Amino acid sequence: LRIHIVMVVWDVAKFHDSLQYDDFSQSCEEEQYGYKRSALTFVVHASPRVLTIKQALGRMLSSVGRSILAGCQRSQTIARACTNNAVNKLRTNFGTASSGNTSHNGIRVYQHVDDLAQMMWHVDEKVLASKAARSARVWVKETQRMRLGVSNKTIIVPPAAPANAVQQALDDEGIVVNITKRAVDLG
Repeated sequence: LRIHIVMVVWDVAKFHDSLQYDDFSQSCEEEQYGYKRSALTFVVHASPRVLTIKQALGRMLSSVGRSILAGCQRSQTIARACTNNAVNKLRTNFGTASSGNTSHNGIRVYQHVDDLAQMMWHVDEKVLASKAARSARVWVKETQRMRLGVSNKTIIVPPAAPANAVQQALDDEGIVVNITKRAVDLG
């Protein structure tokens, strides 16, 4: 049994300077995060802070405003609240049917703040190419709906027909990305 695989390592463009609290409050409501908890999260997120490691205290950082702070659990929580619905659409659009992922057909999406690793597989290379290209178009539409975008740091792995199909789908949307033999942290 031969399985064909394609992975798209998505980088969301402008995430760090495009956080809209009104959008987040709606996302937090959909995620059943709670009004009080959401409000407190936004206030704390936007406030100046001091980083601590055990007994050591760092200097006070100015407000991060609408930015994502690397390593900050609140930033990650807010980013996930914003992108969870879009990620769910990405997963369901691929079409694994009621059986879910199998050894013949499937998708996995790993999410870290504004970076996603989307791995797709299928026994038929042409079917995988079609499903992966459709999935890429869905993600582009979802990032546009969230008033974000797909960064040109996004990469597709490995070079093969499914990667070419994803690259063409993105090119049709005006997004130029590279196909590579291996993935690294997009930074």
